[in-house]
Amino acid sequence: MEIFAILSVPINISIMYFTGETWKVKNPDGTLSWPVKVRFIEWITSLAPNYWTPMKTLLVAVLIEHGILALKIIVAAIIPDIPESVLDKERKRAII
Repeated sequence: MEIFAILSVPINISIMYFTGETWKVKNPDGTLSWPVKVRFIEWITSLAPNYWTPMKTLLVAVLIEHGILALKIIVAAIIPDIPESVLDKERKRAII
């Protein structure tokens, strides 16, 4: 199960990056229109349009993915899988 949890992070970041550029929007008359830029991408490119190239935005997505994986590994190391009270009860239980 751990492998699925680790693999899901880069897959989900990739899906958000590659499909996040355009959204289908339902118009008031019921028709669908696209592409509509995501507001975050519009905002970040408006800050420095010459700086934020597609490669740099991909790099930001990879950095976010690495940060999430690092946070997940740190939390997994800090929080035990089995609570201490359960371990104490297992130690006291008679071995059959």
